Amino acid sequence: MMGAYNIEFYNRRSFVLNHKLDQERLIVTDINNNLEKIVSERTLEFLIAKELAETHSANITAIIEGTQNSIWAFNRKYEILYLNKKCQSLIYEAFEINPKPGFNLIDFMAAEEKIKWKTHYDKALNNEQFTIEEAF
Repeated sequence: MMGAYNIEFYNRRSFVLNHKLDQERLIVTDINNNLEKIVSERTLEFLIAKELAETHSANITAIIEGTQNSIWAFNRKYEILYLNKKCQSLIYEAFEINPKPGFNLIDFMAAEEKIKWKTHYDKALNNEQFTIEEAF
C-alpha cells in the first residue's frame, strides 16, 4: 500500500508541476507573440519613415542641383558640409581648387580675401540677411 501511495503522490506532484510549466509556457509564448507584433509594427514604421526621408532628400537634392545659383553649407570652422555643382565649378574657376565636403573655405585664400570672406561667412553664421554680388 505504501508503494502505491508514493507512486500516486509523485504522479500528482508531477502533474501539478507540469501544469504550472504549461501555464508559464503559455505566458511566455503570449509575451513573445506580443513582442514580435510590436517589433513588426515598429519595423514597418521605420521603413515608411526611411522611404519618406529618401524621397525628401531626393527632392531637395534636385532643387539644389537644378538651380543656376551657387549653394553651399558650412560649419563654424568654415568647413564645407555641402555644395552644389554650380558652386563647385565657380570655386574651381576662381581659385583652381576642387572643393569637397570637409574642405576649409578660407584656408586657401590670400590674406585680404580671407578677411573679406570670413566677414561674409560670419554674417551668414549669425543669421544676418545680405546679398553679395561679385564678378570673377
